[in-house]
Amino acid sequence: MTRSPNLQLPQRPPRTGSGAAVGLTLALVLTLLVLQMIVVMTLPKQNRPAWPASYRLLTPDDQRALALRLEDRNLPQAAVLAWEAYLQEAALTGPEAAKVMLQIGKLKQDSADYDGAIHEYYRAERLLERQGLQDEDLSRTITVRVRECFRALGQFGDLSREMAERASPTPGGQNLAGRQVVAEIGGERITVSDFDRIVAAQVELAVRSQWGLTPEEADAARQRAYERLADPQAKARHLQQIVMTRVIANEARKQNLEESAGFRERLVATADAMLADTLIGEEVSKRATVTEADIQRYYEANKDRYADPATTRVARILCGTREEAQTLLERARAGEDFAELARANSGDAQTRGNGGELPRAVPEQGDLVPGIGVDAELHGRIWAASPGDVLAEPYRSAAGWEAIKVLDRTPRKERPLEEVRDRVEYDTRLARRQEVTEQYITELMNDAGVKVYPEAFTLGGATPRPEAASP
Repeated sequence: MTRSPNLQLPQRPPRTGSGAAVGLTLALVLTLLVLQMIVVMTLPKQNRPAWPASYRLLTPDDQRALALRLEDRNLPQAAVLAWEAYLQEAALTGPEAAKVMLQIGKLKQDSADYDGAIHEYYRAERLLERQGLQDEDLSRTITVRVRECFRALGQFGDLSREMAERASPTPGGQNLAGRQVVAEIGGERITVSDFDRIVAAQVELAVRSQWGLTPEEADAARQRAYERLADPQAKARHLQQIVMTRVIANEARKQNLEESAGFRERLVATADAMLADTLIGEEVSKRATVTEADIQRYYEANKDRYADPATTRVARILCGTREEAQTLLERARAGEDFAELARANSGDAQTRGNGGELPRAVPEQGDLVPGIGVDAELHGRIWAASPGDVLAEPYRSAAGWEAIKVLDRTPRKERPLEEVRDRVEYDTRLARRQEVTEQYITELMNDAGVKVYPEAFTLGGATPRPEAASP
């Protein structure tokens, strides 16, 4: 049974006397003030009253101190309310008010309220623009943080437009690129913003269909998807597909195909697969956790996969006939320099100047001989020879007759975990997802009392013997 983590905080010794009473009173007052702020901030804007008289017991300086204290205690949502109250009560100039809005935006961003954070950043910018003020440091900070928020939201299309608009000499508030119409279907218009929303929904659906992705892997998958649509021509092709699909679907609805037997049969046939896929995806996401110990164990069990394989360097002399290759082999075996023979006689222009040496070493695993091709027999001869050996017989390759010399050999070398951590962690997560998927399906099959009778396909009327179902 999994033990719950102990999250108890250390207890402070009780205080006595008037100090305890004062502390309790102050705590109650602060609690009431925060609750009042929460009630006020959750009301619709038009219904928000002025801050209650009890809150005005605090001066703007007190409100600012309260906000900073709440920040210091890692209570960003309460700190946002305190800063909002300070912003309303204090007589701040444009830049000072904008900085408070920026601080509120940062707190919302830290709380993963990215929509709210962007609102605060835009509000600060708009305030400065309306008052004709400039603050380069503030503008740079806002630019960076707005991009971070759009990236965290996975709205890479909106992020691209945001970056383009900020690079434009036109003020951000006047740039209407997102409202540009890119397609019309009858009376319906599709704007750039509409296109971005459609793409975002498609990307999210595709990412969610990949079981058990970590947040980092999901973000990388989104990034790759949007990179494929970065080119305007790629966007135009995708837009064409969206429009075509919508036009055809609209026509199908006009013909009431949604009510047709054929459509409903296809819908029922795919519903089971879609439900199964959705359930597996959710369960794998919850169960397929990977710890540092899992990564260590997987690495130890699969070290060979991450080691640098043994390799051997090889030189060749490519000849037109067997007799020519045999003569050169005999001269090399008699003591003549193989490299000089290659420079003078090889028909391979790419290796001739380098003494016949092939461009890459021959790995021990597999059948590939780089520069010659996949050839199991030649690969075996090379690895059966020792470093410095000249093969006794010429070899017929696709290019001609080969005189081969084995130059030297590099032994297999294990790589420590830290050098291959990314690969190992990815493989561990992949293996864990597969394991969890099989375990979960087996559980469901057993709970459902499933039995299968494969012998029924071959035994005719004989009574089949049940077998346990397997995923």
